[in-house]
Amino acid sequence: MPAREFPNATVVRAAMIAALNAVLDRLPLAVQEGVQLAARTSDLRENEAARVALWQSIHGRDCSRDRDVLYTRLAICVLHPSSIAMDAQSSLEYFVYTFREAGLPESAVAEAAILESQFGA
Repeated sequence: MPAREFPNATVVRAAMIAALNAVLDRLPLAVQEGVQLAARTSDLRENEAARVALWQSIHGRDCSRDRDVLYTRLAICVLHPSSIAMDAQSSLEYFVYTFREAGLPESAVAEAAILESQFGA
C-alpha cells in the first residue's frame, strides 16, 4: 500500500483557521483581527503587515509561555501561508502543540489534530 500523502497547505491552513475561529471570542482583539484577515485572504502583503504588527506586539516576550503570547503566535502561524506551503506538516504540528499549550479547548483543534495524527510522524 503506498504511503499517504500529507494534505496540502490549503487544507492545513483551513483547519488551523477553523480551530481559531472556534475560540475567537477568547482571543485578544488584535489576534482576532489577524485570524479574520487570514480567513479572508492569502494576500502576502496584507498577511505580512498583520504578522509584523503581531510580532511587534509581543516584542521582548516572544519566547514567553504566557497565554496572550501563545495566542499571538497562533495567529502569526495562520498569517504565514508561504511557511505553511513550504512545510505543512511541521506548521501543523507546531500549531496543534501551541494551541494545547495555550489551554484552548481540545474540541476546537480536533480537525487539525486528526490531520496531525493521521499523517504525522
